[in-house]
Amino acid sequence: MFLTLLLQTTKSTTVEITDLTNVYIALGGTLAAAITAAIASFVASSRAAKTAEKVAALSSKTTQEVAELSRKTTQEVATLSATVSREASTLAARTAQELKDKDYKHDFYKRIISKRLGAWEESENLLVSISETMIDEKDNQKFYSFCISGEELNALLDKMRSMMLNQTQWMGQEYGIAYTQFFNFLVEILRESMYVDKENNKLSAVNDKQLILLGKANYEQLGTAINSLLSKLSKLVVTMHDVEPFLEELGKASILTSK
Repeated sequence: MFLTLLLQTTKSTTVEITDLTNVYIALGGTLAAAITAAIASFVASSRAAKTAEKVAALSSKTTQEVAELSRKTTQEVATLSATVSREASTLAARTAQELKDKDYKHDFYKRIISKRLGAWEESENLLVSISETMIDEKDNQKFYSFCISGEELNALLDKMRSMMLNQTQWMGQEYGIAYTQFFNFLVEILRESMYVDKENNKLSAVNDKQLILLGKANYEQLGTAINSLLSKLSKLVVTMHDVEPFLEELGKASILTSK
């Protein structure tokens, strides 16, 4: 019986020891887990702190770089703006001068064209007026009305002389030469129609009858000259606006005249 009791006691003690051991083992596992967790938390905190430091350093560096870039950009923009403003001012001044010169040239050309148109109209009116013809009923021969009398022809020559001095130069060289030749032709007809003062050996008054005869004799030639002037006048109106060639021609004519 004593042996039986001893065995039960021993068995009970063994169970308790085993349970305690299990408790210790459980406590040891929990402690290890806690220590591991603490170490992991420390490591994580340490890494997070280092990462935060790196991020802060990088952020500070980036902020400085951005600030420096912004400063440089602002300075470059200001420099560029000043350069553009200076060039724009220069261009504006140059453009204003060019426009001023262009306006002056435009106004000058307008005046030249106005002068030429005025001369053209005067020439047209003259040629239309002298194109009038008459017929002598005695022989049915035609002659131009300005050959009816010395008074009529002298009046025409005075008008043509005035136009030659004030208008014809605006008509161009080709028309001017033809106009002068026609004027000289009329002067020659007038001279041939004058009486000869034998005592003073000079021409005197115009013989109107002789003038009419000369008008008839030179009718075809006078008509050709008048039609030639009318033809040249028609061509001129097409180029009346073309000032530069006219000025070049006028300049060359002035050089030749001065020589």
